[in-house]
This record gives sequence, structure tokens and C-alpha cells, in this order.
Amino acid sequence: WLDSGPNTDEYRTVLEQTTHIWTTIASPVAVSWAIGVLEAAANSSCPDDVARTAFAVSTIERARQSYGRARLHERVEIESLAEEFGLLPRHFDMPDTERDVWSELDGKLLGLYSLLPRAAVLLAGRLSKLSSVQVKGNDDKVATPGLRTLAERADYFIVDTWHAAHQATGGIDAVRSRDRQILPQQRGVTGFLRALEAVLTR
Repeated sequence: WLDSGPNTDEYRTVLEQTTHIWTTIASPVAVSWAIGVLEAAANSSCPDDVARTAFAVSTIERARQSYGRARLHERVEIESLAEEFGLLPRHFDMPDTERDVWSELDGKLLGLYSLLPRAAVLLAGRLSKLSSVQVKGNDDKVATPGLRTLAERADYFIVDTWHAAHQATGGIDAVRSRDRQILPQQRGVTGFLRALEAVLTR
């Protein structure tokens, strides 16, 4: 719906409906849902910047109320999205026990294959607050030598099957078995982080 370029009235109506849903379900368990909605709003066409900013402010403030029980990467994502919307980020403590999970990435190369615009840049920005991992993205639509090399050499490799080209994923499968690929079950950068966290905590 967002990709189709909604008009201003439709856009405001859906933001109002989404705000009502979030007010109803807001909880630590539902923070990832709010992140996905915010990410979609941030990365899609917008016919009303004022309405979108107001929506972001209210959604982020309610999400922050769940920080006591939200996961570390969720807190990092909320504050990263706040910056993307031009809002001031809020400082929060990062417990060593949670940071230790992400420290497994320190000094490693994380490859990302995705056709989603700015995917690698956004992922690198959020991960920079969690570890010193190097993120390298690829958005080729066929199995180029560069894509195959990245798939072979990366310590961790995320394949965004939501935004991918079949010829490219076939080339990845040829050099890296599926059990060594990280396949997100949710769209967007938050889906990448959730899938990566699941691998790191296994």
C-alpha cells in the first residue's frame, strides 16, 4: 500500500488506525511490531511529513515505556529510528549479559544480500551500537563473482529472501549451503537483526 503512493487523506487515516492498534497492543512483546511499522513509515513515500513525524513521536514514546523488558537490539533500533525521523535519541544502559551476545560479531565480516534500498547502510548503523562487526552488502540481481565471493568468505551471511532475485540466490546456494545462510522470517532491517540474534544465541 505504501509503495503505491497513497494520497494524504488515506495516509493520515491509516496512521490513525495504526496508532490505535499500537495503543491497544503496546507491550514488550509487541515492540518488534512497532519497529517494523516505524521502519516501513521511514523508508516509504510520505504525502504528509507532519503526520508521519507525529506518528513516530507517539509510537516511539510508547515503545520506550517497555525498555525495562525489551531486548537490547530492539532498544537500539527504536533509538536509531528516532534519529532517522529527526528526533533526539535517548540514552539507555546496555547490560553486559546482552552485549556479550553481540560481541560474538566483533572483528567479523557480516555479508548481506538484499535488494532493499540502503539495507546494508541501515544494518551497519544499528549494529555499530552493538558490536565492531564489518557489514558488507550486495544487491546484484544475478550471481556475479562479487556476490559469490562475499557469500563464500563472510563469517555470517544474511540472505533477504523477501527482497531478492532468484538467479542471485541460486548463485549463493552454489557456494554456501542453506544451513550456513541466515534467512530472516520478517521483512526489513529488524528482521535481519532478529534472525542474526537467533543464530548468535544458539
